[in-house]
Amino acid sequence: MQPSRHEARRVVTGGDGVPPSHASYSQGIIHGSTLYVSGQAAFDPATGEIIAGDFRAQVARTLENLLMVAAAGGSCASDMIHINVHLANIADFPVFDEVYRQYFSEPYATRMTVGSQLLPGLLIEVDGLFAAPDAADAGSRAE
Repeated sequence: MQPSRHEARRVVTGGDGVPPSHASYSQGIIHGSTLYVSGQAAFDPATGEIIAGDFRAQVARTLENLLMVAAAGGSCASDMIHINVHLANIADFPVFDEVYRQYFSEPYATRMTVGSQLLPGLLIEVDGLFAAPDAADAGSRAE
């Protein structure tokens, strides 16, 4: 494997409330001024298990997991640039949007929402892009 032309800094995987990854991927990588957050779902960060509950509960846990990875990379909700949303049932979109507005405010990030076949038990999965702070600012940021 050849080294990257650009330096990338990996974000914490697990610990600090960040749910553990379930496969061969980083939870997030900062490259340049962008934090790329991998797919997040309704996994309990403490147990790694899918949370019990309905769609609304899964949306809340999923968005909280997304924001925990963002925080581990020094970003916050207002830094989100784009989010991809995968719903097991696209008819759940109105409920998703209602819960989403509890975590994010205008100006909203760009968004793509699609119906997808997800892992058994999951009703939603998201990934996102966040503006990343400069390395010098990363330790002093909070929302």
